[in-house]
Amino acid sequence: MIINAENLASLRRNFRALAYESLARVDLQWRNIAMLAPSNTGSNTYGWLADVPGMKEWVDEREIKNLSESSYNIRNRDFELTVAVHENDIADDNLGVYTPMFQMLGEEVAYHRDQLVFDVLRDGFTQLGYDGVTFFATNHKVGKANVSNRSALPLTAANFETALAQMQQMRNAAGRPMRLFLGTGERAPLLVVGPTLRSTAESIVAMRTLAAGGDNPNYQKARLLVVPELSGASANHWFLLETSRAVKPLILQVRTEPRFTALDRPTDENVFTRKEYVYGFDDRKNAGYAFWQLAYGSTGA
Repeated sequence: MIINAENLASLRRNFRALAYESLARVDLQWRNIAMLAPSNTGSNTYGWLADVPGMKEWVDEREIKNLSESSYNIRNRDFELTVAVHENDIADDNLGVYTPMFQMLGEEVAYHRDQLVFDVLRDGFTQLGYDGVTFFATNHKVGKANVSNRSALPLTAANFETALAQMQQMRNAAGRPMRLFLGTGERAPLLVVGPTLRSTAESIVAMRTLAAGGDNPNYQKARLLVVPELSGASANHWFLLETSRAVKPLILQVRTEPRFTALDRPTDENVFTRKEYVYGFDDRKNAGYAFWQLAYGSTGA
């Protein structure tokens, strides 16, 4: 290939198209557990994250609830993924080997949203939520009571039943039931595990009959989601999430969508000094926590 401005522009468009096509095709899982929050500044403050009040009889004047008592801030972060194509490969028309690389580039950019959200879920045992304690904790304050959404129980049928019953009994500060974790079918709670616990989770909620025979009382009591982020040190972690409400347990905050850029002009330093044509994506985003009442987590220790 003759290296000139026209051919380089055509090459740039081709690489860009390959990457964006792959980016759009990826089946992402973050939408199952996080709500999308657009961002127009360096960070967003979620002042409305607090105890959700229930309705009461209107006897005299309205009782105005303050939804800004808590202040939870998510600051956007910058991310990038960059690759280089050597000038000799362009000159020798050896570009076919780069096609899968740019397809993979788009896939990795897309999958980063999953990684960000599920890493936040995994880290909920150590990272703070809106109420100033860890997202999964035994001492969330609801009125004057301490309420727990955390344990160290391994994933078993009995422990799943305990967790589900515990979250179904969740009440707000006024003492009224929050009616969580009661859905069925597509509105059933989500049981999130890693690959190590897949078979255990399937035996609890995905099998119609028990291994020893008889009906499985927990069949379809929760939908199952297996994610690779729960591996290694977090292989035994498991989570029960309420995802059927208007607000989901986690937040994916997006400031800018992925942007494809190129440094491929002869005067660019990378081309001049190293004969490398550089292409990459960048974006701004972050993830964080919404209502802890919508999530139960166990370290499985």
